[in-house]
Amino acid sequence: MHSIEANDQQNPHDEFRAAVSRFAQEKLKSLEDAFTENEQLSTSSKTTLSEGGYFGCTLPEAYGGSALSFEEYCIVLEEFSKVDIRFSLAVTMSSGPITKSIVEHGSPQQRETILPGVCEGNVVLAFALTEPEAGSDAGAIRTSAKKSGSNWILNGTKHYITYGNIADFVQVIATTGDREISCFLVRSNAQGFEVSRVDTTFAGEQLAELKFSDCMVPEDMLLGKPGEGFRIAMGSLDEGRIGIGAMCIGVAEALLEMAIGHAKTRQTFGKPLSERQAIQWMLADSKIELEASRALMNSSLQAYQKKQFLEVRTLASCLKVHASEMVGKIADRSVQIFGGAGLIRGVPIERIYRQVRHFRIGEGTSEIQRHLIAKQLIS
Repeated sequence: MHSIEANDQQNPHDEFRAAVSRFAQEKLKSLEDAFTENEQLSTSSKTTLSEGGYFGCTLPEAYGGSALSFEEYCIVLEEFSKVDIRFSLAVTMSSGPITKSIVEHGSPQQRETILPGVCEGNVVLAFALTEPEAGSDAGAIRTSAKKSGSNWILNGTKHYITYGNIADFVQVIATTGDREISCFLVRSNAQGFEVSRVDTTFAGEQLAELKFSDCMVPEDMLLGKPGEGFRIAMGSLDEGRIGIGAMCIGVAEALLEMAIGHAKTRQTFGKPLSERQAIQWMLADSKIELEASRALMNSSLQAYQKKQFLEVRTLASCLKVHASEMVGKIADRSVQIFGGAGLIRGVPIERIYRQVRHFRIGEGTSEIQRHLIAKQLIS
């Protein structure tokens, strides 16, 4: 992974960040056909990310990964988000909680079957937990699996599944008994598996509805043991929330830079916008909130490195709430500073304004995060 090697042993993360930033700005930003019409990575994007070593970048080298640390992974998300959130999403789906669960809980056969393809950019993964009547309330899951000989028979519906319509393997959470939840790795070509609907969000992201009708899953595709599904699903949530914090910080930095640049060049009544106190205060508030999120990020990573996992859980929720709401405010101010130019469909500010809204919902809503924080405080 020569493109992101760190050479400065005294400040490895500074050197690493600089290398990732160069890759993002020089390689990703210059791609003219980075995404397809349905918002997926184009062939050229996949090739660029694969050659840079960013698919499966946290996975062990034995499977073709780059074995990045969690902090380095967050740096990648932040720097890629400065260019486009969709690049960061591709990294999270190949290097984040889904693949971590396979590394930690998968059998040797499962790891060898799936992970090398992920690192090559040829295998796409999706995670299916949410159902029509179960989202943050994971205990309300109705999708079920029953043992039948050497197979499990899966029935149920999942929806709002990112990458669900293009995934090669879907990690499905289902009940396997009374108050027992298990996790399965389902091939997209499995008999009884159907992509029944694809919805498109106002940000252009595609979310799939998946149906399982007597879907036959071999017993060797059970991830972990029966009854471990909830623990597997929840095990990486803290990392996922910290990752979202990193993406929000990266996007916010890009927004603030664009807003400052526009304020300096846009003239009104003979003066640049940057000389108007109203605009100055928008920029100042944005900087204050951005640095507050960065401080929460640093605290979360420090607790993670020290393996203070109860502290990590609370800080990750704090970061998720603050950073997702922070980037929404900065996006709104940026549109205001750009004025009419910020409303035109397709310009960067307008696109980002739509994209960042989902951060307050995905990986646990702001309301759920506040509930978790309060629960931890009074326990």
